[in-house]
Amino acid sequence: MIKNIIIVLLISVISLGAYVLNNKISLLNNSLTQIAQLKTAMSAMRIKHAKKVMKIKIRERAKRALAAIPVVGLVALGWFEKREYDEWKQQHPDGDLPQYTQQVSELVAELADEYYAEIKKEIPYIQSLKNKNIEPPSRLLKDNS
Repeated sequence: MIKNIIIVLLISVISLGAYVLNNKISLLNNSLTQIAQLKTAMSAMRIKHAKKVMKIKIRERAKRALAAIPVVGLVALGWFEKREYDEWKQQHPDGDLPQYTQQVSELVAELADEYYAEIKKEIPYIQSLKNKNIEPPSRLLKDNS
């Protein structure tokens, strides 16, 4: 009789242990799936962030190019460009110079479109001020300085 109780108790403990182990494995599997999804989302965000950073770099490069002193400025401009290409090359090891120039030219075109859209939005406002013989605020600030 005691032998039967011990056997039933042992089988119950083993069954309970298998049930708990199965639940823990399911939780671990769900966690691993979530981790994989988060890693994928992080990769997508890195790519999106890298594009924004590249846009900012191009904008700053344009500023540097406009302010470049003839000889020293051109040398500095070339050095900055080489440094940015090297950074891009680290992020894109399989990339080459034509791919880099293609990406930069696409981003420059995108920035030019954004600037054009901003200017286009300002034109009606400036024209309405001119029709009313009111100076735009930027001119007023320049006259007071």
